[in-house]
Amino acid sequence: MRAAARSFRVVALFAVLGSIGLGFARPTSADAGLRAIEQRAHQAIRAGDYESAIAAFEDLERAGVADPNIYYDRALAHLRLNELGKAIVWLERARFLAPFDAEIQSALAQTTSLLREERENENHGEPLYSPESFLTSTTALIGKDLLGALALFFELVCFISVFLLISSQNERLRIALGLVSSFSFILFLAMLVGIGARLEWFSEGNRAVLVAKEAVLRAGPDEAAEGRRIIREGDRFLVIGERRGFYEVRLPDADRGFLERDSLLILRPKRTD
Repeated sequence: MRAAARSFRVVALFAVLGSIGLGFARPTSADAGLRAIEQRAHQAIRAGDYESAIAAFEDLERAGVADPNIYYDRALAHLRLNELGKAIVWLERARFLAPFDAEIQSALAQTTSLLREERENENHGEPLYSPESFLTSTTALIGKDLLGALALFFELVCFISVFLLISSQNERLRIALGLVSSFSFILFLAMLVGIGARLEWFSEGNRAVLVAKEAVLRAGPDEAAEGRRIIREGDRFLVIGERRGFYEVRLPDADRGFLERDSLLILRPKRTD
C-alpha cells in the first residue's frame, strides 16, 4: 500500500511540475544561442530524455544563466530520474531567486516529503538537517533585490531628513525630523543585515546537500582515510573548507569530516548570488 501510494504521489507531482514548468522558462540573456539551448532542454524533457535535458541545463549553468523557472525545470528532470537530492537543490535555488512563488514552495515540500518516505522505506531515518540561522529564516520570504531597494529607500529618507533637520529652524519639525532620520537609519541597517543573511555573509560555512545516494564521511581528505560514518542522499550540513578534491563539512550534530566533492552540491554557489 505504501509503495502504491508513493507511486501515485510521484505521478501526481510529475504531472503538476510538467504542466507548470515546461514552456515558461526564459534565459536571462537575449542571446539566441541560450534560447536554443533552453529549447533543446525542453524538447528532451518532452521526449523523456531527461539526461540530455540535464546536459542542456548544465550548458545554461556554465553560461551564467540564473533563472528560477529554468532551475524549476531542471529539478523536474532530476526528479524524473529519482535524483531527489539534486531536485531539492535546484528547487532551493529557484526559491532563493523567487521566494514568493507558491508553486516552487509546493514542489519543494512535496519532493522533501518523497525523500523522507524513501528513507523511511529503507530504514535510514530522517535526513540530517542544518537549521537556518534566525536572520536567514526571518528574511527567507524577502528577495535580496527587494531588500536592496528598501535599503536604498531608507538611506534616501535618512539623507533627506538629516538635510532638512540641519536647515530647519522650527523646533517641533526638527524633533520630528530627528526621529525620522534615526528610525530610517536603523531600518537601513536592518535591510543591510537582511541582505547579508540572504547571501550567508554571517554563516560559518556554505549550506549543502548530499546528492549521491550515500557517501562516506572520512577523517581526512583522502580515499584511504578512515571512514567515520555514512551520509545519505538529502542530508544537509555546512561546507567549511576544501582540500584536495574533498569538502570539509560540519554536520548538524557538530561532527566533522571530509566528503568527496562530487557527492554534494552547495545550495547557494557564489556565481548565483
